[in-house]
Amino acid sequence: MEHLLDAVERSTTATVAGCKQLDWEQQRKLVDVGLKATKWFDRFALINLDELDQGQYDGRADFFAVNAAGMLVRRDVWEKLGGFDPAIPGPGDDLDFCARVRLAGHRVLVVPAAKVFHAVDRDHPLGSPTAARKAAIFTRLKHAPLWQVPLLAAGAAVSAIYWLFAGFLLKAPGHAVRMFAATFAGLFHPMALVRSRRSLAKARVQTRSAHKGLLATPAEARNQLKALREAVGPDEDQVEPAQSGPSILEPTGDIHHEAVTPLSASRTAPIVSALGLVLLLAALSLVVLGRLLGASALAGGGLLPVSARLGDVWRHATDWWVSLGSGLAGRGDPFNFVLWILGVLGFGNGSAAVLWLVLLAVPLSAFTGWLAAGAFSRNRWPRLVAGLVWAGAPVLQTALGQGRLGALLAHVLIPLVVLGLVRAAGGAVGADSAVGVRVPGVLPQAADQDGTAAARPTTVKLGRPGVDRNPSWTAAAAAGLALAAVTAAAPTLFPLAVVAVLLATFFLGRRGRTMWWSLVPSIALYLPFAWSARANPRALLGDPGVPLSGNPGPLWEQLLGFPNAVAPVPHLLGGSAAGGSFWTWAAVLLVGAPVVVAAFLALLAPLRRAGTVRALWLVALLALAVAYGSKLLAVSLDGTTLVTPFNGPAVSVALFALVGAALLGFDAVYRRAYEPAFRGRPAKTGSRATAVVLSVVLVAAPAVSLGLWTVNNLNGNATGLAGASLVAPANAGSIPATAADRGTGPEASRTVVLRVLPGGGVRATLMQGAGTTLDAMSTIASAADISGRAGAETVRTPDAATAMLRETVAALMAKSGVDPRPEFLELGVGFVVLQKGDTAAELVAGELEAVPGLDTVGPTDSGWLWRVQPTYRTTGTSDVVNRVRLVDAKGAPVAPVASDGEGVNASVPAGDAGRRVVLAERSDTGWHARFNGQELTAVKDGWSQAFELPAAAGKLEIHYDEPWNGVMGLAQIVLLGLTVLLAIPVRARRGRAGAYRDEASLHKVGRGV
Repeated sequence: MEHLLDAVERSTTATVAGCKQLDWEQQRKLVDVGLKATKWFDRFALINLDELDQGQYDGRADFFAVNAAGMLVRRDVWEKLGGFDPAIPGPGDDLDFCARVRLAGHRVLVVPAAKVFHAVDRDHPLGSPTAARKAAIFTRLKHAPLWQVPLLAAGAAVSAIYWLFAGFLLKAPGHAVRMFAATFAGLFHPMALVRSRRSLAKARVQTRSAHKGLLATPAEARNQLKALREAVGPDEDQVEPAQSGPSILEPTGDIHHEAVTPLSASRTAPIVSALGLVLLLAALSLVVLGRLLGASALAGGGLLPVSARLGDVWRHATDWWVSLGSGLAGRGDPFNFVLWILGVLGFGNGSAAVLWLVLLAVPLSAFTGWLAAGAFSRNRWPRLVAGLVWAGAPVLQTALGQGRLGALLAHVLIPLVVLGLVRAAGGAVGADSAVGVRVPGVLPQAADQDGTAAARPTTVKLGRPGVDRNPSWTAAAAAGLALAAVTAAAPTLFPLAVVAVLLATFFLGRRGRTMWWSLVPSIALYLPFAWSARANPRALLGDPGVPLSGNPGPLWEQLLGFPNAVAPVPHLLGGSAAGGSFWTWAAVLLVGAPVVVAAFLALLAPLRRAGTVRALWLVALLALAVAYGSKLLAVSLDGTTLVTPFNGPAVSVALFALVGAALLGFDAVYRRAYEPAFRGRPAKTGSRATAVVLSVVLVAAPAVSLGLWTVNNLNGNATGLAGASLVAPANAGSIPATAADRGTGPEASRTVVLRVLPGGGVRATLMQGAGTTLDAMSTIASAADISGRAGAETVRTPDAATAMLRETVAALMAKSGVDPRPEFLELGVGFVVLQKGDTAAELVAGELEAVPGLDTVGPTDSGWLWRVQPTYRTTGTSDVVNRVRLVDAKGAPVAPVASDGEGVNASVPAGDAGRRVVLAERSDTGWHARFNGQELTAVKDGWSQAFELPAAAGKLEIHYDEPWNGVMGLAQIVLLGLTVLLAIPVRARRGRAGAYRDEASLHKVGRGV
């Protein structure tokens, strides 16, 4: 106080004086010696990290501002200016007050001889970077000329948006969101801003040029921030320590010094071994599945061809109206987005992409399994074994054989999800351990005033994300994108993912602070679909594709990797080779037991990563619980059979968790047996024997599995341990080209496809467009016919549209001579197709020839084809039944109306009063129509959607709307866009780290706060 009073007494114009600020704990460490601001009122102390007081700033006197802590103000000036502005709490009130003092004609002095010890790391919201940002924005608008205020406000808003996305790209989403909110908090106080500007104007006697020469120049601010970023950034000159033993590629989820980190010198890179395994399995897969080569598409089991145009796939993903049968309200399945991405990878041919995914599923699984194994082992051989085990999993062979594309894709991607989550928690151990290491400050150790040695200042360096217990936002976002694809392909895994991620987030503490973001993409992807399925939530758990019933095996079989119950195979190796119950169960144990036994031994062993082994076992048990629970809820119908979700994806999760646990134990034995660090140890011989035994049994399991799969497929696709294959080439469409052309044209005619069943019955399917495709399938439509609580489901009574189709087909088969055209007109049916079959199908074809109103087109590659003769009053308008029609006041069909995709956009001629336009779609409140710009009244025509139409001619527009589509679409774009920004790897280097932070934030990082 004495120094401050002396300074203001010697200078009559100085009315504010401040102290030199020193750290409370390290009393030689500078906090600030006066403050500066840029012309935008960004706060700067211009003090380096860990800078010690050596009198280097004792020459400072006249300064722009001083810290409020220890500030001495002349009383009359304080009262005249009204003290600190209450609209600027926390950091920034001192800058604003000192600026007003200068504009009032006074000076501000910093007195280095006066010292204050400051507790800089207090946990107080008024000292946070958020409060500093809010104060800077408000002060900027307060002190700017009036004409600049709207420009500065707009610039701050644009800058906030830019830095929000930049913060996500630079892996600081929390800080970016807080700064974004603080910016708008500073902008949205117009009344407080008006009062503050009025108060400033009343007390000001000088122009803003009074600040000239005292503000921080752009170069000073830029150099200061650059120096701080380099100080806290990761060191780039660290030398990787040499390591012995086999080397691997260690993916980290982020790009740092290199894309991969070699851990030791080796003749060949580890990727070479992995590629060798992938090529070997690719050759095997192409031989085994060679019958599928050359096919234009695949069908059978749960598979159907994909729409020929990517635009149709995208439309099926984003539409709120399900284009199946007579249509129903519902959002497209999230899996359609995955199909669209596959179509893009297939250069616009989704069916070809699906074909190659099936052909290469085994080698792709080996590669993703090898990649994920890098999170548990650094050694080459254990990782290759893990990749081989994952490629030979029986659950993958079951998914391949039954055409369960979702389960197949989930099996391929599950290892990538696990790898991303491990990296997100910093689970990878790097070659160096730079995270959280305190390094010496810039100056040598000095003594305090009392002569005791002062603690040397330290700087906390930013570490490498994803390794050494340092969390990674990039890995969490990448895991989230992979998890979104997995949960879209296998919806039953979403509850499991939520439980596992939340438990990990809770128990890992700081290490798990990024993992919650991995759930965001799945939530964003499912948001519209969940809203659409709120009336029947069971649709959320339905598998994508054609509903296909399964036969879940007992839990012990699922633990061994077999999702379906294993039945004794008479000829396990084909022909007259070994078979029967004994050899079947021996093969099951040989294939599934080694991984389970190795994982159990790892659970008992005193491993360094025993906690990880226990966590993996917990995940495996949770996955088995999901696999068991999935059979308790019916989600669709396979003809008349209730279908439950496929348990295969949950079995895949359990299996990979066990593979990870077994790998940790195997890697520990392998390192003890072969790494030079253990040379000379007494247990080395025993460890080598154990490693050899584990290698043999772990390699034998997938070898036997793949061998049996190969033999069964090469011997006429015989039934094996994983069942018979239902997938076959689909070179002909489900409906003939003639019907497909009219179905995709403006007529939008529907086609009834008849198939004679082995028992003599006939199954009828009403198809739209060019036929039902994989992306047109809907779990909402599949679950629509089911009601009741879990375990006690019943099949609903068919609605009017379904009943009309069944009754009309029954009349056709009864040879009653009844004209089916009135019903076909209501259903929008323009064609009838009878699929090729045996003699029974030929007899049915002969009977259909005699049905009135059906014109024979003839046999086609897809079956026998008939065209339905239209009965419109206006003749010559169309030779086929259209989806949309005009009817008179009595309901008689007058003329067809052209369709425009899902809706209508056509000109309608004048007609009689009381007429209506009728769609062959189920009625729903989401349908809207406008005629010459005027909204039409929606009515029902039986079960069909209709609108009252004026007699005049005009333009007719019909479309289906979901009121929340815009909001949910925007939410999806924002959340998925931010996730992609987080997932983009950014090279961590000095000078770039913390580029989104201000000076105060960088100081906090450097102090480890």
